[in-house]
Amino acid sequence: MEQKYNFKLIQSGNHVEVYRYLDKEIKIGFKRPLRRLKLGEKFTKKETQQIKDALGQYDFYDYKMAQGKHLVEDIEPNLFNYQQLAKEEEEEKKRKAISSLSRTRNEMRRLINANTDLTTFLTLTFAKSTPFVKTANYQFNQFCKRMAKAFEVYKYIAVIEFQSDRDFHGKIKVERGSVHYHVLCNFEIPSKMDKKTRFKLERDFAVKHWRNGFVTIKEVEHVDNMGAYFCKYLSKDMFDERMFKKKKYFCSQNLNRPVKLVGDEAKAHFKMKIGDIKPDFEKEFNSKWIGHVGYGVYKIPEAVIVPAESAK
Repeated sequence: MEQKYNFKLIQSGNHVEVYRYLDKEIKIGFKRPLRRLKLGEKFTKKETQQIKDALGQYDFYDYKMAQGKHLVEDIEPNLFNYQQLAKEEEEEKKRKAISSLSRTRNEMRRLINANTDLTTFLTLTFAKSTPFVKTANYQFNQFCKRMAKAFEVYKYIAVIEFQSDRDFHGKIKVERGSVHYHVLCNFEIPSKMDKKTRFKLERDFAVKHWRNGFVTIKEVEHVDNMGAYFCKYLSKDMFDERMFKKKKYFCSQNLNRPVKLVGDEAKAHFKMKIGDIKPDFEKEFNSKWIGHVGYGVYKIPEAVIVPAESAK
């Protein structure tokens, strides 16, 4: 069912984000009609494929979908400068990658803030060089299965990071830097440990659960916005070609999910639960697609958090 709104609220634990769309209403619940590619009389299918190869996937899609026009009507003669096309396509890929990373960081930040019981920070490293993501991810999945069997409720969010591509002497490694994982989870540890006790805990944990190398275990210090703090690990390594078409983060299925409300429902919740609370942060920005937007972040008391069953 189609719905229009100019006010959106996303609640993750006691953190609330509010979006006000000031120029136009946002539409949801409708399907955009698909347009088929219509070939011009001068181009065969083979020639069209050559055009696609020259333009690149992103530009070709834009021309194909632009207002239902014929492909030949959208292409200017001077467009077939291959070097320029390659440069523009590379810039477009970078722009889309940055946009994708931003969305992923927001998703992960909200998940973490919605699960305040994730209080232990693990770093899992391999004893043997493991630079290939597919190989490393298999071992990480096995680790998660062992944790799920060992504990009644195991919850986690994890990201990949790569070790340096250079060794101790500054020489480039043939197989590049090894994979390791940063994990935020609900594994309980004693609140205070001396070095000897912590070393034994890490060694026993590595032997029993990780089984691939070394583990460091730290309790999470008090951080006002844990989601934002942990997201710093989701950074430059996401642009590594080894992460192409790979998951940017992993999480268990039993996590609490952020609550999203739009329109009148969001406004009513904001008025009732937030009211006169001042925002911790606010700004305005312009988007090419949705115009002028007002954005604010609020922190509310635990007592007024939306119950999980209200999530949409």
